[in-house]
Formats: sequence, C-alpha cells, structure tokens
Amino acid sequence: MASDPILLSAAPGEVLEITTYLAKPVQLTSFLVSYARLQQEVLNYRWVENFWTHPLDNYQLFQNALWNPRMYVIYGISGLQLQGNSQTLIAFGDSLTQQGFWTDHFKQRLVTEGFSQVALVNRGIGGNRVLLDTDATADDFSRHGRAGVKRFLSDVFADGPVSGLILFHGINDCLTIGERPVAEGLAELTAAFRFMIEEAHLRQVPVIGVTLLPFNQSAFYSEKAESLRQGLNHWLRNKAPIEALWDFDQVAGDPQDSQKLYQLFYSGDGLHISSVGGNHLAAAVDFQQLATLLGID
Repeated sequence: MASDPILLSAAPGEVLEITTYLAKPVQLTSFLVSYARLQQEVLNYRWVENFWTHPLDNYQLFQNALWNPRMYVIYGISGLQLQGNSQTLIAFGDSLTQQGFWTDHFKQRLVTEGFSQVALVNRGIGGNRVLLDTDATADDFSRHGRAGVKRFLSDVFADGPVSGLILFHGINDCLTIGERPVAEGLAELTAAFRFMIEEAHLRQVPVIGVTLLPFNQSAFYSEKAESLRQGLNHWLRNKAPIEALWDFDQVAGDPQDSQKLYQLFYSGDGLHISSVGGNHLAAAVDFQQLATLLGID
C-alpha cells in the first residue's frame, strides 16, 4: 500500500520528520530492526490514559530493541519514493550492510563531498545468503529472506533506474558451508556472482565488488569458512568482471592478523562492524573513481 503523494521540497542535509498515527489497535506482522542512528532515528509510542508512552518496556515485540541499545524497531513505513534528478546506488548484501554502519557514513560523505544527487538504497538483509533461503529449521519467521540470487532482480531493479550496484554479500554462505567441499562452495558462489553481475551489465549498470571482512574472532569461525572467504575475495580481486573493487577486507583487517577485524572496528562479536568501523570503511571509498563510474563531472 502506498500513501497519497505530497508536495515537499527538501535540501540535502535537511532532517525530515514523519509521524504516523494508527486509529485503532493493529496487529503487526512484520517490522525492520535497524542499528545505525546516523541517518535515521525512530521513536515508537502508544496512547495510554490520555498521553503517549514509550512501549519498549511493555511489549514483548520490542524486547530485543530494549536489550540491545544499538537496535531499534521500524514499522509502518517501508520507504520513501522521491522525485528528482538523482542517481541511485544499490547496496546489496547481508547484515553487514543492513545494520547501516558503513552505509550511513557513506551517505554522509555523499552529502559533505558534493554528491548530494546520489542516493544510496540499502538492500541488505541480516542473515541473508547468496545461495540458500532462510533455514526454516533454525528460523520460523523467515527473517533472513530468500536467497540473494532469488531476490536480486526484484530487490535491485524493481523500483526504478539504477546507476550503480555495490555487491557486498556472501559471508553467511561462508559461515554455513557445512560439510560441502570448499571448491564446490566457491564454484557455486562465483557462478551466482556472475549471474548478478551479468544481469546488472544487461541493464548498463556498473558493479562495484566488495571483499568480505575477516571474522576470525567470531563464534562462527572455522577454517573451511575462512578458506571460502579467501577464495571469494581472490576471485573478486582477480577474476570478477566488475568495474571497481572496494577492498574492505584490507581496510578493516588487523595489521597484526589479517584474519581478524581490527578491534576498534567491530561491534563485539568479531563479525559485525561498529560505527567506528563503518566510518573507516566509508572513508576508504575512492570518490573520484565513484564519480567516473556514475558519469559525474
């Protein structure tokens, strides 16, 4: 469902405040959990005895957001469609993108460095894999989504013209490689990446590949998973038919141990980046290269 359009002008960097009111109790069937707060902030209230009260300590639905101070829940608004002469970059990936820590700082750079005509759309899903759907035995709510190769076309190209694709995906495929040989997993992953890259090229969309981050300190670490990560990163650096490479692996790795994230850059689990780490990744992006890819003078 889409709301009626409204006429509104906003300059780059201005804050938009959107308020929604529900006339009667509504059962929520889905919502988005977000982490980063640089580009957006959400406050949810309910009406109790003639005044608004914050619901986090009242509803089980919001308990995860209460327990984790980096997290909050968004519902009621799925997105904004703006008209104008903008270019759209799609960031396609998993929780490392969905959480917003590097994308929010990247958006901030777009504004401060004069690229305000470029919009970045976050198409990350936490737990998402390139090759496999949500594991129904481990997640009753299918919150990790369909396999990346299945959702790629609709999530990237269904909402209008795309100027560039940032492909930062695959870490969950590494973590869940299981008993399969690494060579088999790598062949399947690279085939899926080739499909996504080819589909982008068919639409004249340049592709920016992003290497996978180290995760040696994660509880999910295994030598097989690390071997698959290294294999995919090698392919991205040397064989992938892409227009540009952002080597986040090199940027975020610990100088003393390349299989680990630098301590200041991760959020505590050895896998997900922090706001400091996200800022570091965004700062490493070559904006002159980006301007060339997007045809910006």
